[in-house]
Amino acid sequence: MGYCILLKIGMVMPLVTPMDLLSTIIDLLKGTLFVSIPVFVLVLIGAFLHKKLSKKFRLSWFNTAAIIALFFALVIVSIAFFYPIFYSSQAISYGPLPVDPDSEADFNANLEFASIAFYRIIVVSVALSAMALPFVLMGSLSKDWLKKKKFNNYLCIFASVYLWSMIAAILFLFLFGWILQGIIYLLYS
Repeated sequence: MGYCILLKIGMVMPLVTPMDLLSTIIDLLKGTLFVSIPVFVLVLIGAFLHKKLSKKFRLSWFNTAAIIALFFALVIVSIAFFYPIFYSSQAISYGPLPVDPDSEADFNANLEFASIAFYRIIVVSVALSAMALPFVLMGSLSKDWLKKKKFNNYLCIFASVYLWSMIAAILFLFLFGWILQGIIYLLYS
């Protein structure tokens, strides 16, 4: 790993060996496995909700998928937003904070925080669900294609989830990393 290439312009770039490339690919496959297991559970719950919603309200596939993706995004973003707040409030107790009795900013500050938090959660959830919809569509298409090959239904679903989780990881970590940074900024800034 200590080898470097000296370029004509004076930059030193590390030499990527085949073993480095192989270990990177293995780490990507392992990381995708850890991500795809909870996504697989969400897909199974989403498939159940999809059947119920499309039957009850007679919605199209896309509308039902959009509603379910927005619901899951709202739940996940709400947990991601409020978990640090609840955790930090319970981690260390310094006793009650001193409050100025002449100040009415307590209620106004809480109202302002709640309205901004609600706005952030909605915006980030809509953005995440809009980014997830193409992956939902492609996952559904690949699941149906695998199902035609006479594989088990759960195996088809997991293979589709694994494939599209890996593609999403490659896209959002390596090619469009600024999207995740923007979402984190929108949520926590």
